Amino acid sequence: MSEIKYQPVLFNPKEFAKQKGKKSPSFKAEYEALEDEFTTLSALLQARQEAALTQAEVAARMDLSKSGVVHREKSLTN
Repeated sequence: MSEIKYQPVLFNPKEFAKQKGKKSPSFKAEYEALEDEFTTLSALLQARQEAALTQAEVAARMDLSKSGVVHREKSLTN
């Protein structure tokens, strides 16, 4: 059996959204409608870091699973 080598695919979601928005006004409008959500998530991440809380501690305080906090924060890094 031949060895399969993994070749990562580079993906920049912000650039993708920018290009897609040029072609589709409805996509652009929907993407821009998410700005408040991204701003809120960013503020939550910054507050957690400034308070020196772990994701698990934030999850417990918000009655979420730790993976829920991880997922939300990870959405900001893409």
